[in-house]
Amino acid sequence: MRVLLTFSGKHGDIIWSLAAARALSLSGSVEIDFGVMPAYTAVLPLIAMQPYIRLAFSIDGWHQLHDRFGAQPRIPPSVPAGYDETHHLTYESFPSDPLIFNAFKQLNLSMPQPPVPFLSSNGNGKDDPRMVTYAFNGNNRPSKMALIDQLR
Repeated sequence: MRVLLTFSGKHGDIIWSLAAARALSLSGSVEIDFGVMPAYTAVLPLIAMQPYIRLAFSIDGWHQLHDRFGAQPRIPPSVPAGYDETHHLTYESFPSDPLIFNAFKQLNLSMPQPPVPFLSSNGNGKDDPRMVTYAFNGNNRPSKMALIDQLR
């Protein structure tokens, strides 16, 4: 099955959504392509080297209007044909949960505990030593700290 996942931006939000993309890839015979706004193409090489992503690309004509809850509009004006399913992982409204939870919810998947590792810097999914880097804005600090506790 061919699946298109989209995430409008910003860079860190896009990266966090990859945990859900990886989980989807483990759910069966799925080929995953990943589309972003042209403003966030700098993250495409990192996405493309993930072993669970077939193709990473920017979607022409998808331009950011505001970023009050992820780069909006969350849905691109058009997507390429040929996909069995398309899922838009950007927040639908101002979030009450950290992004990683939202991405799993959008795909109707349960989040594994812990949901890491989901990011590879060498393309084979086996980076050593294991390291987690994170950064958050100051909003919803308790729920974000709960996520960090789950990652430990």
